[in-house]
Amino acid sequence: MCFAFKYRLDRCVLGRRFIRTKKGYFGLAAQAKPGDDIALVAGGTVPLVIRQATNSSNWELVGDGYVHGVMFGEAFHQDRCEDMWFV
Repeated sequence: MCFAFKYRLDRCVLGRRFIRTKKGYFGLAAQAKPGDDIALVAGGTVPLVIRQATNSSNWELVGDGYVHGVMFGEAFHQDRCEDMWFV
């Protein structure tokens, strides 16, 4: 295996797990658990994995992710945006 390919593969995949959303999208995300949400952030370059904070209406940022079909703004809709508070 080419060293450059293996290096890039390790950087993109290690520490990530396969995910599937309720709407049928699939991808890779770091530290994701069942029940986590995927957020598309205005101006962001990748989807974010977020989790509802315990006993709070706030959110925790879990990490970034790759979700096939939403990486280039295909699923982003400005009219669906809402304010969120992170802890």
